[in-house]
Amino acid sequence: MILSSDVIIRRLSLCDAPFVMRLYNQPSFIRFIADKHITDITAAEQYISTGPMACFAENGFALDLVSIPDLEHPTVTTSMLPIGVCGLLQRPELAHPDLGFALLDEYSGQGYAFAACQAVLEHALTVLKLENILAIVLPTNTRSVKLLERLGFVLMGNVELYGHMNFLYRYCR
Repeated sequence: MILSSDVIIRRLSLCDAPFVMRLYNQPSFIRFIADKHITDITAAEQYISTGPMACFAENGFALDLVSIPDLEHPTVTTSMLPIGVCGLLQRPELAHPDLGFALLDEYSGQGYAFAACQAVLEHALTVLKLENILAIVLPTNTRSVKLLERLGFVLMGNVELYGHMNFLYRYCR
């Protein structure tokens, strides 16, 4: 679990399948990231187990769940509201891990993605001891481009992945 003052980040589990299905079918996710064809809970569970869970088992990092305290529905112990995913991926096409993130649209533009990415980067540098962290983003995804640059990523060039030309960024501390 990674904690920041604004978000809590934990490993995805099969219990998160309904949330993953909702997030990954959001029109902005499909437009700026990909259509993962997660059409039901079984497909979401399959994605979690063969994607993030397998990546973590192999590399010690993966996309994780980003949550915030659910202040509208408090209980004796504060419940957490899932708002997105953030973490590191190891794509076979890239030499180094890359930062990935996505939030539900209603939580975008409120600083949560920045806080989650900062926490993941700090964990990657201090705990995982990674020296090179990349990021890829579609040039049309201007909000994510601005976020990466604000985090300290530097544009290295372009890379074609999954049939699209993407900007390739490298993190510079």
